[in-house]
Amino acid sequence: MIQKHHRLVFLLLASLAAALTGCASGGNQGGQPGGSSSGVGASDVASLLNGNYKLQDGNSDLRLDISSTRGVGSRFTLLATTSGTYQGRGVNEQGVLELETEGPDVRMSVIPHFGEPVTVLSPDVTQFSAAERQSACQFHLRADESGWMGTTLGQSDCVRAIGGAVGQWQVEILPGTIRFTDAKTKQALVFQKTSGDRASR
Repeated sequence: MIQKHHRLVFLLLASLAAALTGCASGGNQGGQPGGSSSGVGASDVASLLNGNYKLQDGNSDLRLDISSTRGVGSRFTLLATTSGTYQGRGVNEQGVLELETEGPDVRMSVIPHFGEPVTVLSPDVTQFSAAERQSACQFHLRADESGWMGTTLGQSDCVRAIGGAVGQWQVEILPGTIRFTDAKTKQALVFQKTSGDRASR
């Protein structure tokens, strides 16, 4: 159902934690030039993600804003905020994501923020409640010739982090675009970058 797709987008690009429960990736794959043990992979993904996006959907007026909070070497964290309307429903979701280079891949750790809104300058931007940590999810991204791609593992592994969106999902992070595709139905939600690093021209 399309109504569960928007929460996938909000929370997959929302989160962080050092020790997470929940889902794992399909393993370290790839070996493309984008990722390396020196941290180039996480830096590249963070650069691609950083910026402001708009959902390309005539029935929605939805913004996704992703800002870097900190990063060095092989680890980066970003704050993501989604606001506006989706299918006539008001939306205001927020969370943090952590990127860490692991060999040729990048591990994306996702944890939602359920409480009061935060900013990149908030002292508690990377502090989470027990419920938020227990709702965490993680998967791996691998480089290809156009960007980075990853897939959640099972039908329910990430259900708590994704707000009930049961199923397997493909995540594509490309220059100027973030795409989420339901692996079963092939239905996609596409966020197009409007400003920020590597914004599409």
